[in-house]
Amino acid sequence: MSTDRKAIGAPGGTAEGIYLFCFARPHCLPDSGIAGLDDQQAVSQWVFKDIVAVLGLSSIDDFCGPEAEDRMTDLAWIGPRACRHEEVVEEVMRRSPAFPARFGTIFSSFDALEKLLDGHYDEICRFLDTAARKEEWAVKGLLNRAQAKKKILTLIFSREEERLASLSPGKRYLSEKRIRSSADKELNNWLKGVIKGIGEDLCRHSAAFCERKVLSHDSEAMDMVLNWAFWVAREDADAFRAGVDRANEQNGRQGLLLQLSGPWPPYSFLRPLTRGRGDEGMRDEKTNKEGKVPKRIMSVRDLNVYRLAFDTAMEIFELSKAFPPDEKYSLTDQIRRASRSVCTNLSEGWRKRRYKAVFINKLTDAGQEAAETQTWLEFALACKYIDQEIFDQLYEKYEHIFAQLSTMERKVDSFCKAN
Repeated sequence: MSTDRKAIGAPGGTAEGIYLFCFARPHCLPDSGIAGLDDQQAVSQWVFKDIVAVLGLSSIDDFCGPEAEDRMTDLAWIGPRACRHEEVVEEVMRRSPAFPARFGTIFSSFDALEKLLDGHYDEICRFLDTAARKEEWAVKGLLNRAQAKKKILTLIFSREEERLASLSPGKRYLSEKRIRSSADKELNNWLKGVIKGIGEDLCRHSAAFCERKVLSHDSEAMDMVLNWAFWVAREDADAFRAGVDRANEQNGRQGLLLQLSGPWPPYSFLRPLTRGRGDEGMRDEKTNKEGKVPKRIMSVRDLNVYRLAFDTAMEIFELSKAFPPDEKYSLTDQIRRASRSVCTNLSEGWRKRRYKAVFINKLTDAGQEAAETQTWLEFALACKYIDQEIFDQLYEKYEHIFAQLSTMERKVDSFCKAN
């Protein structure tokens, strides 16, 4: 179903915006039609040359402005709409390659949408041509670390059985203790080699591959150790799925399980359209009514320094899982606490930012916790719990955190303006 400007409510409606689901090729919607974000108003397609914009109607205020902050943290509100957004894109993909828009992308007018299409027409066409008959598949790797470590120890003790039997009880005890303490390193080396092999095998059946952020897993028994996305041609999908099954057969008993999901819209392989001249009427959940990133940060989570500190603390948490058990209540506990405290101090300061002195004090506390984390990283390096490369990467991230905290302190008035 195609539409003209008037049919979808282009300029004239006061608070109505033009909501973008994706770009695609013509005839991408079923004849019966599909519902939009609210499950009531139908989705339409608007033609621009040989591209169509898959559109719906939505209130601009739902995604922009002060009240939008609360909605974007309300799972009961955002969950069904985000799922519906993805369902519409998936329905389009049944009939056409799709260039998905980010959830919450909304235009103030058809003129703004037309200017964006005119400025990015070649880029969108190239992506649609590349995406033809391809689908994104997600592969997550979960490791039962206790099971894997037990298998590693069994293998090592089997290999060292004759040598251990020839030792005196005292020397045998010390040797076995050294073997157990080295099991984590052996496990990490085994895991690194297995992951590399699996990746190489699956890449043979895909057109593109990317690594995504490794997240914490809900199960205490399982750690997520890989999070990959593959762009797979439909004719290669069976071979790709067989590769995942083969990896599970080979490594399942060692505690490594691959979870395959898809097919999905190609979000992982999509480069966001750069904003430029002519994009003034385009906005999303992070833009204001002028189509620009708002100078006023809406939440502490919007601060670059908070996101960097949070991600770095999660990296340290994952690394510290391999620290020796006897460090549990010393280095492990301290480095986790200090790295997380950078974020907690930022959160506390943000909530009290109407009091300039309190806000500055919390920025100072966050910097002190970052410095403490660097000190614990030095101990972890000296004890050989992490290597020099990992130490340098993490240390440098905290240097960036210091710089951003210092900038915030210099520009404190811009953060402490009355709401």
